[in-house]
Formats: sequence, C-alpha cells, structure tokens
Amino acid sequence: MKLGKKGKQSDLIDALGTEIATPNTSIPNTPQRAASPERPRFQLNVEQESVHVTVREQLSLTLNQAGGLKSLSLKGDLNLLISEPSLNKIKLSLLELSDDYGSDLQFKYHPNLFKGTEAERGGLESEIRLKDGGRAWPVGQPLGVLRWKLAGKDESFVPLSINCWPTPTGDGTTEVNIEYELESDRLKLHDLTISIPLPDGFPKVGSHTGSYSVDPNTNALVWSIPLVSSDSDKSGSMEFTIDGEDTTAFFPVKVDFVAEGSLVGVGIEGVTNADGSETLVFSQEVTCTTDEYTIVE
Repeated sequence: MKLGKKGKQSDLIDALGTEIATPNTSIPNTPQRAASPERPRFQLNVEQESVHVTVREQLSLTLNQAGGLKSLSLKGDLNLLISEPSLNKIKLSLLELSDDYGSDLQFKYHPNLFKGTEAERGGLESEIRLKDGGRAWPVGQPLGVLRWKLAGKDESFVPLSINCWPTPTGDGTTEVNIEYELESDRLKLHDLTISIPLPDGFPKVGSHTGSYSVDPNTNALVWSIPLVSSDSDKSGSMEFTIDGEDTTAFFPVKVDFVAEGSLVGVGIEGVTNADGSETLVFSQEVTCTTDEYTIVE
C-alpha cells in the first residue's frame, strides 16, 4: 500500500464529510459596540507547524447577583490540520484532565477515530488516532475530530466571578461597588469588558482597575481590563455613584473576553508517528471565548 495516495486521501475526506472545517485561523469578531469605533478583538498569534491543532471553546453562563450559578454551557471542538504529506500517519497524545467533571462533561469522537473504554462512556481517551491503521489523514484540510460539552450548576466551573453591589445612599443616589476575580488558573483573559447598565445620569467614578467609558447608545458603563491572569493581577474593582435609587437598574451585567487556554483543560501533550517511534513537532492554538456571560438580579 502506498501511503498518501490521492485515492486514499479522497476516501477519508469523503468519510469525514461534513467534519471538514472551513479554514479560519481568526477568532470571531466581537459583537458590535456602538459607543465608539470598534477595536479589534484579541487574536492569538501562533506560528503554525506542519501539524497544527486548534482547540476552541465557547462559554455561555448566567450568575445570580445574590450568589449561585443559574446555568452554564460550554461547547468545544478540536481540529487537526496537516500540511505536510509525509506526516499523514500520526497520532496525538492528549493532556490528562486534572479535574473530575463526572457526567457533566461529555466527549464525542469522529466515527473514524479509535474509541476505547473511556470514549464509549463519553470520557476522554489518552490519544487521538485513526481506527484503521492503513488509512492516512487527509492533507491540507482542517478536520474536526473531537467535540465536547460541559453543562451543570457547579460554581467551581465558573472561570471569572463577578460581584456587583449597588447600595442606595439615602440622598437620591446609589453607590455601586463591583469586583471581579479570576477563578481558573488555566485561562489567561484578554480584552475583558464588563458592561453595567445605568439609570439616567452620568456616573462619578472613583477608584478603579483598568479603564472605562460610557456607551451613550446602550447607556452602559463599559469597564475594560486588557489582561487578567494568574501571572498578573487576578482581581480588580471599581466604585461609582449615580443619581437614582433603583438597584435593579444595574442588571444584567454583561461580560466579554477572549481567553488563552481551555476551561476544562483539553490540549495536546505531544505528537508522534503512527507507531510511536518518532516524536514530531507540532503547534496548537487553544482559546475560550464568551458567547453569553451575564449576572442577573
């Protein structure tokens, strides 16, 4: 059998079908903000090797202002791109998950992949490889090979805690204290924005981390922090006062960020040829972005 023949590659492409991903190395644009010219969302720049892996997660969650997680949904996928024909027979070693998510975290493998005991019960195998050793990976096409979903109400899943505390002062104004803290050391947050709706009037901002602006179109205070990570400041705070005493006016608080890393810890530890006799160079891009992240009253 001749490896990498066009017919063999075409067969596998046909078998993978709709799992072939559209090449796209950029992170989706952030939803349009009307207050000022939209700044580009952070993009992770990775120099691609001949074996390149892309891990993307999208997070949606709702937190209660009084405490507690109302809902959380995380969807992830892993794509493989091989650009060198001589590397079309490889296997990927996966990082071992450091946390036990139980049945809240489920993995789904492409039908053409080998599935052991862990995969059969929705868990994560130690490696990704084709179940037919005679087949070769297609070259030049990014392939979706693994998906996962995390859903639950365990507060330990929350990567960034937000505490927004409006207090009427008794003189017709409200004092608002808001703070954030990074709860996941696996993530490095870029372009964190926290948007707090405002009643009529203009806030008087006191001490604060980062920078802020007021969006006149949404009448929201937009608090911006360029970087939050365990290597820098994991937490920050802001306080402001504004006319009015309706504490419900400051919700829902909306959060947006682009994070380096996987919330659940999915990633590639190493790449070898199919028989494991040679270690290969690879690159990977791992990001987690917010789809919807809100704090409700």
